[in-house]
Amino acid sequence: ERYFLNTNKFLTSNEKMNYKGKEIPVKYDLIDGIKTGYTDAAGKCLLSSGIKNNMRLISAVFKTSGNDLYMDSRTLIDYGFDNFKSETVIKKDDHIDKKNVFLSKQGKLVYEPKYSYKVVLPKNSKSSNYKTKTKLNKINLPIKKGDVVGKLEVYNSNDLEHSIDLIAVNDVNSIFS
Repeated sequence: ERYFLNTNKFLTSNEKMNYKGKEIPVKYDLIDGIKTGYTDAAGKCLLSSGIKNNMRLISAVFKTSGNDLYMDSRTLIDYGFDNFKSETVIKKDDHIDKKNVFLSKQGKLVYEPKYSYKVVLPKNSKSSNYKTKTKLNKINLPIKKGDVVGKLEVYNSNDLEHSIDLIAVNDVNSIFS
């Protein structure tokens, strides 16, 4: 048998700390990792990761002493969760489409974006004017399910912000094969 001791007090501690004028547990249920550490150059360090409302935040704190490490980390994580939100601006399922393919057994290619597109925004703001443009590659048969067949370009206002691979949902084969 082996026993491991985790030094991240956010995960295991029974200690308390003064945070925003209150005595609260150092253990913080939102936190799911990441790493404590120490070097001469960086001093005591803590990388913390937590999830709330479908949004993961990571804080990095270096060169601290005592429980300031956990107070500073908690302050950063809470600031992020209190002031920002994750919003899906392009839903994968809203962009499933098809294209007729001449001289194919299946008659058409069905394709979809590889993933939905999310952005982080200030809590009280609305997402900007996101639009998409589909750019299919030249169709060369055969196409296998999962092949990249183009790009879905994501524009914020008129600026290209991101590009998502379009993936074949079905096989498409030539009538001659």
